[in-house]
Amino acid sequence: MENDFTFDDFKEPEQTPQYINDAISEVLEKELTAVEKFKQDFDEQLMLSDDPKSQFTDIAIEYIQGAGDVNQVNRCEYYSKSGVAIDAWGFNGDDELVTIDLFLTNYIDPNEGTKMSTAELDRYFNRLQRFYEHAQTGQIFSKIEESKSDLYQIAQIINESGKIDRIRMFVLTNAIVPSEYEKDNIELENGTMCEFSVWDAKRIMRQDDIISGKNPIIVDFEGDYNCTLPCVKMPDVSENVACYLCIIPGIVLSQVYHKYHQQILEMNVRTFLQFKGTSNKGIRDTLIGHKATAAEKRKGVFDAEAEPDMFFAYNNGISATATEVKLNESGTAITKIKTLQIVNGGQTTAAIDSVIRMPDTDKTKLSQVFVAMKISVIKDKDKESVIVPRISRYANTQSAVKCLRDILFQP
Repeated sequence: MENDFTFDDFKEPEQTPQYINDAISEVLEKELTAVEKFKQDFDEQLMLSDDPKSQFTDIAIEYIQGAGDVNQVNRCEYYSKSGVAIDAWGFNGDDELVTIDLFLTNYIDPNEGTKMSTAELDRYFNRLQRFYEHAQTGQIFSKIEESKSDLYQIAQIINESGKIDRIRMFVLTNAIVPSEYEKDNIELENGTMCEFSVWDAKRIMRQDDIISGKNPIIVDFEGDYNCTLPCVKMPDVSENVACYLCIIPGIVLSQVYHKYHQQILEMNVRTFLQFKGTSNKGIRDTLIGHKATAAEKRKGVFDAEAEPDMFFAYNNGISATATEVKLNESGTAITKIKTLQIVNGGQTTAAIDSVIRMPDTDKTKLSQVFVAMKISVIKDKDKESVIVPRISRYANTQSAVKCLRDILFQP
């Protein structure tokens, strides 16, 4: 059932909740004021376009691509009276993970409104879900006239793909959505994970702040986590980056991820797929072991003993970027990282955090878990918006040989 309640970001509540003190209220008010100002400037630029909705869709997708979430995106528009709709799509696939991205835009004329309700958000996600369902069953083909169009192509991919691990549905809007809105991921009957993501004015502003270096995340390992990260600095051979190889305790990585969550993964290509994938299952088995079910045993999967002390040896580690690191006096350990972004290893990070937060996990044994981390510190701030997405894309590439060629021989 759709929720008809509309949260008004711009209207002060009739009664301020008792649990919100003056300091918290001031922070929330300041954040909202910043979003309002960003949205006003953003909308003014969009209104200069002949087609503001199309212009907004292109810009929003560019921000998402800049975050490393998606690669190539194909534009197509389809709206039906039966509530089936799509504005763009993307496809990424390899032997381990096949992902389809579906996008739908709700552009709101700033003269007519500034917000999008939870009920509207649900309706837009339902339209994308219906498109996926109609493509899967083949119903959509009778509605598409051009068999060579981008719209027909995505419908055909969905209809003919034998295995789709993940469907990601994006609702794009220039409005401000309710802060409390969150749509849980679901698993479809065929085992496909379906994820829902909203990119509104607030989310776009946050990504813009990351790209521009405003409000950077500063992780103080020594002050907040009572540890330092042993490290080795790579010889200074590049004018663009300084690189460090370091070791981070798994429990500390989990705490950092849990505190900042999506903020440190904005440049990451992949998100956590629970324990469906081979890599994630391997992480779980290494950390806490696994008791195979009868069905798994029939497939040749057997019990696995926990080996948390071997995690460092088994796992490839994670890659991150930063704008600055602070070392201890001897220069052998990192004490602080500014603008930390995990660009490769998001699933490893999320899987470790998920295991640590399981109710029956023995956290004392997980103190043996350590993770290798490569940190690329961007020297030139003006190049950050170019270099960080490129590091993310190459670190997550599906074609290592092509990636290496591009790095070595790029004109």
